[in-house]
Amino acid sequence: MSSKIRRSVEVATDLPLNDEVMDQQCKAAADGRPFDLVVNNCQRYASEVLVRLRNSGAITKQQFAALPKKGFKPLV
Repeated sequence: MSSKIRRSVEVATDLPLNDEVMDQQCKAAADGRPFDLVVNNCQRYASEVLVRLRNSGAITKQQFAALPKKGFKPLV
């Protein structure tokens, strides 16, 4: 990751989140999911992955609730 990106990305520590957990949640959210440009688009997918991470305890409810304050504002 470039140093410019590193400065703009917040990394939370002490989370039970690793590549395997992230891969599992992403695949589960995509399984059987139709994609289109209006409703089931990449923003909706990213939101669904975040909800799965919250529900599984990989991120806390407080961290999830703080996302809009940190700039995560999906259009759908």
